[in-house]
Amino acid sequence: MLDQGWVVEPKCGRFFGQFNFFIVKSCSLTRSFFFVIAAALRLRLNARVLLAMVAAGLALPAGSTLFAQQVTTLAGSGQFGSTDATGAAASFHGPAGAAVGADGTVYVTEFFGHKIRKITAAGVVTTLAGSGQISSTDGTGTAASFANPFGVAVGADGTVYVADYRANKIRKITAAGVVTTLAGTLFGASIDGVGVNASFDRPAGVAVGPDGALYVTDSGAHKIRKITMSGGVATVSTLAGSGTPGSTDGTGTAARFNTPTGVAVGADGAVYVADNSSNKIRKITMSGGVATVSTLAGSGQYGSTDGPGASASFSSPEGVAVGADGAVYVMDSRSNKIRKITISGGVATVSTLAGSGQIGSTDGTGTAASFNVPVGVAVGADGALYVADYGSN
Repeated sequence: MLDQGWVVEPKCGRFFGQFNFFIVKSCSLTRSFFFVIAAALRLRLNARVLLAMVAAGLALPAGSTLFAQQVTTLAGSGQFGSTDATGAAASFHGPAGAAVGADGTVYVTEFFGHKIRKITAAGVVTTLAGSGQISSTDGTGTAASFANPFGVAVGADGTVYVADYRANKIRKITAAGVVTTLAGTLFGASIDGVGVNASFDRPAGVAVGPDGALYVTDSGAHKIRKITMSGGVATVSTLAGSGTPGSTDGTGTAARFNTPTGVAVGADGAVYVADNSSNKIRKITMSGGVATVSTLAGSGQYGSTDGPGASASFSSPEGVAVGADGAVYVMDSRSNKIRKITISGGVATVSTLAGSGQIGSTDGTGTAASFNVPVGVAVGADGALYVADYGSN
């Protein structure tokens, strides 16, 4: 549930029927947060997309384990909306996912705007696809529609993939803005199969592996799914997760996840998962066709303590990304911080890269900057981080 700082204490939420969302008991942030913000709190979502510039060599005071990072606003007025424009003249409505193409273009999913936006390096924001109406119609540009798009990823060929959360589908967008359904059907379930014969239950994150395979966090099913392509046919299988909520390490379906959200793939093919309701970052490695799930960092307790492995803590981690150097970046949504995990000698050490922990949208250096529910993250070719600051106002 949301903390007392939000005033509202939501009960459990999930979707029933076609597009009805009911509040029922014991909900995670991902499963209830969007409804609560929109309907119960009636917040004005001032969605900005932040560029956390890597400013190497700016040391923090003695005793600190961090390096200072300069946070600036790339685009977004701070008022909710879906206006195409440049920089602060543009507006967003609930940015949830972020991805960066090979040419530096940033792609952002608008959870409440039901659109896919793109941002150039100069901060020019345009709409790639989406009518703004909640549906799941295939088509070109604004003739297509989405239903609360969440995660987004870009393939080596520039194809954009979207986890269409409420539509329970994985969508595909070409450079020309042509939207098609790669896999999944409106009915929420977790059935393996081919194309629209497969099903998902609130897919939250999507990532592209080195081999072109897609990895999807099936948040409502508590599973990690994999999509492989052959002859133009998308085949969906379950990589890991029993379907029962939990945080048990193990192989394949013997392992458990609890509302997995963000997903990223390293250059070595290792899959990293933000296990939202477990407050852990999980890692999946492959050997001999067997997927082994382990806990990279996180005690499972709610918090934002820095430190090695299980001594560190997270507060509903959402987005996750992997840098070229293997560092893992985590959007610690309810602590309003950007966390970093470095791995050395087999030990994963968690530190705070940016964010004071206070709700806000102040640009600044390191912990002098503030965020308001950071959700999506992507790493650019130059090492800069792009953050979808979902609740910023």
